[in-house]
Amino acid sequence: MYNLQFQRQLFNRHERIHALKYQSVITPDGIIVHLSGPYSRRRHDAGIFRESNFRNILELYSFDPNGRPLVIYGDPAYGQFRHLLSPFRLPGIQPHQVAFNQAMSSVRESVEWGFGKMLQYFSFLDFKKNQKVFLQPVAKYYFVGCIFTNIHTCINGSTTSAFFEVPPSTVEQYLRP
Repeated sequence: MYNLQFQRQLFNRHERIHALKYQSVITPDGIIVHLSGPYSRRRHDAGIFRESNFRNILELYSFDPNGRPLVIYGDPAYGQFRHLLSPFRLPGIQPHQVAFNQAMSSVRESVEWGFGKMLQYFSFLDFKKNQKVFLQPVAKYYFVGCIFTNIHTCINGSTTSAFFEVPPSTVEQYLRP
């Protein structure tokens, strides 16, 4: 009964698979700097954002050396605030907001490349193919895959770092405590 209850929580009827979600942030140098989860695939992104406490992390640490706020571009479900921009929602948005959404769509796509890279090099992390919740430490595998993907990015760069023309850190810088 216990296992069946959790199986139902992880089942996504729309996609007809058992699946997990992770929330992560990739910086312009292609490094995954924040990762939280796993969450049930059925959870809404806004709820995951609240539960992850990422907004508070941004409020504490997202400033340049001169004290100006830094901003990330995120999922529309996260809303907008001082440290987070997201697409403007239809209907009734102004032409300049439509232009902003179009310009930023390539930024969103570039972030997806980082997640694709992790699954390209560590395909066993693709839950629907191989991962067995309750039989394997699925979340640990995903977090380790993230670390190894970041190390690979430090050594070889990434499509994201090339897109933004920002070289990644060295492995030594990345692994420094």
